[in-house]
Amino acid sequence: MNTLDGLPTHPMLVHLPIVLGPLLAAATIALVVRPAWRPRWLKPVAVANLLLFLFTLLLVKRSGEFLADVLKEQLGSAIEEHEELGEQTTMLTFFMFAGSAALAVVERLRRQPGDSVTAQPNWTSPAASIVGALTAIVAVVMVIWMFRSGHSAGKIVWGGIPGIA
Repeated sequence: MNTLDGLPTHPMLVHLPIVLGPLLAAATIALVVRPAWRPRWLKPVAVANLLLFLFTLLLVKRSGEFLADVLKEQLGSAIEEHEELGEQTTMLTFFMFAGSAALAVVERLRRQPGDSVTAQPNWTSPAASIVGALTAIVAVVMVIWMFRSGHSAGKIVWGGIPGIA
């Protein structure tokens, strides 16, 4: 899955996380800010965050490693910066998934079927707040790192064209 019709797949595959990453980050943050939406939307968003992480790890990262191996001699340190930012972005997508999954677990403990939220253990409310805040921070940082990674790739591709960069 490194080439498609003679072209590297990495530039094509990377567009899915570029679009879905910020959208899922916004959805994750919305669920942190609006707890009333969690019972209906938290599980689907956590699953979508998992799929984003797996797609990034298994397809985008691997196709990028292939392309970097091909271009490493030509590009030198510029490709190394992009690789490092890409690695960090992949880790941040994992942490966004882990945070949303942890929040789903805490919410499940808070909202046992047939029980009211107030009947649940006292630790679940502060835990939901802490996990939610950390997850929201990770979501924001992930979007920033995704932008930085894409920007470093843009400099590699377009940096040598006069009048562009």
